[in-house]
Amino acid sequence: MPRFCCPPYPGPKPRPYRRGAKATSGNSGSLGNVPGGFPQVSILPDTGFNELLKWSDYLQPYTAAFYTNELYRCPAYQGLTVQHTTASEGGPGCWGSYAYSTATELGAVLPTFPWDQRLGGFGLVPTPESAVRKPCDMYALADARQVRSAPPYTESLPFGFSWFSNERLTPYFIELTSGPHPGGFNILLCDAHVEPVKRTSLFDKSDTWSRRWWCDNQPHPEVWPNYP
Repeated sequence: MPRFCCPPYPGPKPRPYRRGAKATSGNSGSLGNVPGGFPQVSILPDTGFNELLKWSDYLQPYTAAFYTNELYRCPAYQGLTVQHTTASEGGPGCWGSYAYSTATELGAVLPTFPWDQRLGGFGLVPTPESAVRKPCDMYALADARQVRSAPPYTESLPFGFSWFSNERLTPYFIELTSGPHPGGFNILLCDAHVEPVKRTSLFDKSDTWSRRWWCDNQPHPEVWPNYP
């Protein structure tokens, strides 16, 4: 698994998935020790708002893969896989099987929402490694939360958001709650170990489970009313 702290993105622009494309990761160990901080969930790097860079793009120099390549595709995922490369395509989201822990696409946002305590960064400021107080208890990557668009919009297949949040989604989406695997969501934590987590635990309003979403390892009960 690649390490997650990355310098500014030096690679080429995102490209579509090519059938048969292979990707490898060259680094291993705990997440977050490359200078620059944990990658941001998305960024608009130019003033023309033309090109969107995703967390997977920041990792591309280390993984040789973009979001639509096989490295980021769970074998059990049967939904759509799309990388939105421009703002005109509907915002900074990719659709696919894996998601990066951050806060976005919220159904309701509190004035006191702790934006600066999520792994995906706050504004244009990435999250430094030192901000993650307990890496073995902090979500990093996970199976995506899968949805369908609410009527009258329809898709032939469901799709997963590339951001992993613990807040309810907007009314424009209907979430699939059956879980991607029998054991729940497979989640990579910041120390590079993987755990299966049931949905009931993932969104449990408790100190034990809620603190795993936040860099400061605090439960932030002020956010609990926004849980799914």
